[in-house]
Amino acid sequence: MLRALAAFAVLPATLAACGGNDASQAQPAEWREPGLYEVAGRVGNLSGLDLPPAEEAELRRQLDDAPPRRECLLGGRPAVGDPFQGGRCRYTRVADRGAVAERSIACAPAGGTLDTIEISGTTSRDRYALRILTRRSDAATGRALREVETFEDARRLGACPR
Repeated sequence: MLRALAAFAVLPATLAACGGNDASQAQPAEWREPGLYEVAGRVGNLSGLDLPPAEEAELRRQLDDAPPRRECLLGGRPAVGDPFQGGRCRYTRVADRGAVAERSIACAPAGGTLDTIEISGTTSRDRYALRILTRRSDAATGRALREVETFEDARRLGACPR
């Protein structure tokens, strides 16, 4: 059970790999330079998982103790409708303004559930700090089943290795 919940909790870990903006919705934001980034994550509110306190503490410990990872990230701007997470999800709203990122993503229903992701935070050419709220809802009723808040902070280290 804990492993499945950990997978749901870290769903946002690849979120920042996409930049984004729909010019019809907002002024252009600062956009990240492509390159090698060090990305650190941390867990926020897990109360939406309804875990017993001991399991929540263990999940929080596992996720918060994970070392920063290094990833080659693309630059650029997504727009509403652009694919996310390999095409399983799509941007439904991109309302970035200046250095402020505000994005919504919806994933195709799977197994009777629907995942949605809300991203907010700040971005610049060589770093970003994002709050990522991931919700899993019943596809038929819309009732929220789980909710996880995570945070990502990243800084550009340089060009991607060849």
